[in-house]
Amino acid sequence: MVVAGLLLAAGAVARQAAPPTPPVEPVVVAAHDLTVGQPLAAGDLRVVRMTAGLVPDGATSDPSALVDRAVTAGVPSGLPVVAAQLDGDRFGLAMPVGTVAVPIRLADPAVAGLLRPGDRVDLVAPTGVDGWAGTGAGTGAVPVTVLASGALVLEVLDRVAEDGNLLGGWASGSASGSTVGSAEPLVVVAVAPQEGHLLAASGWGSLGAVLVEGS
Repeated sequence: MVVAGLLLAAGAVARQAAPPTPPVEPVVVAAHDLTVGQPLAAGDLRVVRMTAGLVPDGATSDPSALVDRAVTAGVPSGLPVVAAQLDGDRFGLAMPVGTVAVPIRLADPAVAGLLRPGDRVDLVAPTGVDGWAGTGAGTGAVPVTVLASGALVLEVLDRVAEDGNLLGGWASGSASGSTVGSAEPLVVVAVAPQEGHLLAASGWGSLGAVLVEGS
C-alpha cells in the first residue's frame, strides 16, 4: 500500500510539472506540391491542425475560399497556403479567375477620382482614336467603341507629391477617390485577356468609363 501511494503521488507531481498542451488551430495546407500558376481544386488542399503559434499570417481554415485561385509561388506539400501566395492579393482585391490586370488612365481624371476598388465599369474609346471604329454615327451622340464591359476596378492610384513636385511613387487613393497631388490618377482594372489587349493598344488617356455597378 505504501508503494502504491508513492506511485500515485509521483504521478500527480509529474502531471503538475508537465507543460500544458498548446492550443491548435485548423489550417489549410497543400495536399501535394503546388506549382506556380496552378488553379487550386479541392483535391489540392487539406486541413490539418497546427499549433496556434506556428500558424503564419494569411492562412485560412476554409479550403473553399482558395478553390479556383492560382498560386504565384510554388508551395511544397504540407505547408500552409497563405494569401501572399495567391493571385490578386497584390491589389488587396481578388482578381476573377481568367482575368488580367491592366493599368489605364481615363480621359477625365474627375471620373477616375470617383471610382473605388470593387466598382464595375464599361470602358469606351471615341471614334477615331487609334483607328477604333465607333457606333452611334448620325444619332447626335459621340460615336464610341466599348473596349471592355464590366471591368473590375482593382485599385485607384495617385502620384505621390511632396512640396509640389511629383515623385516616382504611386499611392492608393482614398475611398472617396480624392487625389494626392495629381489630377491624373491611374486606374488598375481586371478584364478578360482579349479586352486587356484592346485597352493596352488604346490611346493613353483617351478612355471613358461608365459605372455599371458600384461596390
